[in-house]
Amino acid sequence: MQILYENMVVEWQVPESDVRQVERILWISPNEEYLYCIAMDDDKAFPVMKAYSEYTAGIASKLCRQVDWINDSVPVIDTDIAPEHLALRDKSWDTIKDIVLDEPNCYDKNFRGAQIREVQGRTAVHKSTIYRYLRRYWQGGKMKNTLLPHYNNCGSYGKDRTPTEAKRGRPRKFEYEPAGINIDEETKQLLRSGIRLFYNTKEKSPLKHAYQKTLEKFFASGYRQEGQVLIPVLPPPEKLPTFGQYKYCFKKSRILQIH
Repeated sequence: MQILYENMVVEWQVPESDVRQVERILWISPNEEYLYCIAMDDDKAFPVMKAYSEYTAGIASKLCRQVDWINDSVPVIDTDIAPEHLALRDKSWDTIKDIVLDEPNCYDKNFRGAQIREVQGRTAVHKSTIYRYLRRYWQGGKMKNTLLPHYNNCGSYGKDRTPTEAKRGRPRKFEYEPAGINIDEETKQLLRSGIRLFYNTKEKSPLKHAYQKTLEKFFASGYRQEGQVLIPVLPPPEKLPTFGQYKYCFKKSRILQIH
């Protein structure tokens, strides 16, 4: 029998269909009667309760399988993380820590709702922002560093137990440029970091190249594998800052340097 464990990622195959659902197990009851899990590819997902036996039976009947999940974009140690990113991470963590550390209560909708209202009253952080932090933390494996500003999604699964199988993912498209996303302070920090890392160098790469490298480092939703190489997979264009927004941030940073 397959042993289930916390943070295990499982891919479900819908019978007679190509539809696949990937879930992370968040918590397992001590008597192994039930568990809580969350969908990995849904930016509006909530934890749901399922029977422990549903998973074991699914694995035995090959309706689901364990998959490895790539979290290479999440630093394990803090030494190479920019201080401003650490500050944003710690602020996000302070917002949700009292909720997520109260397991399994935090997975109950009513309890979680009451806790979120309490946090809103204490911090003035918007409800949608709190939910975004919670999903990022849960989908990312319950690691504090998943709250770093460049880790704005849950990553991508790739190699299952067969190393030669290629990863799935949607590549970035440049056929058109959408309106862009709202550039909040967190996103500004990422764009500035990208300019510092990929443009303000001795080589002075073209700004368009620096923009692409910034997207791949700070906005990738995961990776797909081509041979031995991991290729960053970016979200749809409407969920990314545009080149125009990047260029605007670049011009603003140059003005600030002059003054």
